[in-house]
Amino acid sequence: MNRLSRNHSIRARSGRTGIVVVLVLAIIASVFTRHLALAQRKQNVVLGTSGTSLSSMNSYAIALLLGGLRGPLVMFLWPSSEMQKSERNLEDFDTKIEWIRLLQAEFDSVHIFQIWNKAYNISVQMANIGNKYSTILDALDYAHKVDRERPNNINIIAAIAGIYFDKLGNSQEKDYYKRRIRAESLPHESRQKARQDEAGWRRIELDPILDANGNVLPEYLKPGTVTLTDDERKLTYDGSELQYLKEFEPFPDGLSPFALAYNYYVRSSVLQEVGSQTHSQLSDLVIDSRPALSLKNWVEDELQFGRVNEITAAGKPIPAEREYMEDATIDLTADYSFSDDKLESVRKAIRAYDRAASVAIAADTAYEVHTKRYTTNLLLYREHRESVLAHGSLAAADAEYLRALIEPDAAKKKQMLESAALKYEKALDLQSIVLMRFNLPPDRTDNPDRPEGPPLYPPGTNRENLEQLTRAQRAVIVTNMMRALEAGLYTDTIDDAGVWLRAINRIVPRLRTLGR
Repeated sequence: MNRLSRNHSIRARSGRTGIVVVLVLAIIASVFTRHLALAQRKQNVVLGTSGTSLSSMNSYAIALLLGGLRGPLVMFLWPSSEMQKSERNLEDFDTKIEWIRLLQAEFDSVHIFQIWNKAYNISVQMANIGNKYSTILDALDYAHKVDRERPNNINIIAAIAGIYFDKLGNSQEKDYYKRRIRAESLPHESRQKARQDEAGWRRIELDPILDANGNVLPEYLKPGTVTLTDDERKLTYDGSELQYLKEFEPFPDGLSPFALAYNYYVRSSVLQEVGSQTHSQLSDLVIDSRPALSLKNWVEDELQFGRVNEITAAGKPIPAEREYMEDATIDLTADYSFSDDKLESVRKAIRAYDRAASVAIAADTAYEVHTKRYTTNLLLYREHRESVLAHGSLAAADAEYLRALIEPDAAKKKQMLESAALKYEKALDLQSIVLMRFNLPPDRTDNPDRPEGPPLYPPGTNRENLEQLTRAQRAVIVTNMMRALEAGLYTDTIDDAGVWLRAINRIVPRLRTLGR
């Protein structure tokens, strides 16, 4: 081997030795830095100063990190997540949805779809009703994340309201959801074992919204950066999360989903009317009508909550259907006495009835404002307004009646019973008018196709002059309708008329026991 070849071999061996040394040092350094990073991460988790996943990065940072890969990644994530949904394979579905949220943070339509997707499409895939509820809460979490990033956005706030109104308040499983919302909106010990910033965390319950006195927690009433004033509704929008619940405080028995829906729908309507925002999918008319509709449903929900507690206090089985609850306690006479262990249920019923009566007044006002703005809904919501006031009047009478039954002072009890009688008379008038104006069939003389039956209305009476009739005349019409139904006539109207007939059937025995 000549000298040149030998020198080249020596240099090659020395070069390989250097590379090996560098690799060994790199391995040692990587081990050291790995332990250092793990220790730092552990400290940050303990202090709560850092997230542990890429999802903690904001959408702008994600966009910078990915650069030109952002579009292709989104194009992969969308069909992949939809395929998993159709195959009911939800193993990493939430992760993909979270990435879509971060990558397309500026698109409201994306967020509206994903909130609906989780609350409806994903929740129905859960076999257990508790898991359905958790998935709906997960949809709310998604919405609140977007709301924190982009506050005072009509699309997101209306989506939150829609979950409370449609999914938690009106779905097939609504009774279960309502019980959970009422209980968990109150102070309670958390059943969550992991923290929200830890791996494997999944929401299983609603965070408390109220304090021990039933008032909204201060963190939900912190004003935001936007202030708007709706002069027509006499509302000031301060950007706080739950500002429109404060006027109805306290809530010692928890919140109805419709109360929360009302709050978010009012925020949406103010952002529309005063903030000049437009919902990307819903019309201005729809957004403006939702506060009134939420209040109407809230009244009916409080009535049901009151009925359940009144029936419980009377020691009777609770009917499965809401309409049959009216009949369950019609035998509670003026001298009825509740046992001591049932008094709390009576008080809950009274509070629910009082709430229904006050919310009914607010609902009527909300309908009035809406129909002034959108006169096309004037006739449509006339029935709503009269119905909600009829419900509210009956609730006020029931509250006064129960208060009298548990009043130990004889003189005060007598006054309360007299007050209850007057309120029941008013409720009877309103209930019978709603029944006749909107729920009874027109007289047979105007409808020759109807079967033979007794005339329902006296001569010269029509739906517009019912207030001019005496209570006795209206009672004849109601009695005629009941007899016609018993004879198998007008059965196509029984579903609509039945609600009001049962309410009247509840009032009459109580007026009799009160000497009216």
